[in-house]
Amino acid sequence: MKKLFPLFALFILACSNNNSEQIVNMYSQRHYDVDQLQYDNFEKITGIKVNVIKANADELIQRMKNEGENSPADLFITVDVGNYGKHLIWIYFKV
Repeated sequence: MKKLFPLFALFILACSNNNSEQIVNMYSQRHYDVDQLQYDNFEKITGIKVNVIKANADELIQRMKNEGENSPADLFITVDVGNYGKHLIWIYFKV
């Protein structure tokens, strides 16, 4: 996980906006306790708040479709992204 943290941090910084308070909105199906430790560590190191919206992948995908280009989601994490890739590509090009 330590090897992925710099890549994760770079991605988050790339998604950030110019507001004085930086927040990354993460839509996640994951439910592991260790995830919150990673988010807390990320916030401590970068000063960027991690706002996690949890639901199952189908619900999150439907939510992003409904939100369209106004979706606040900066990052989508699921346990089986392979099955959902076609939906994400559709969302990306549809918006």
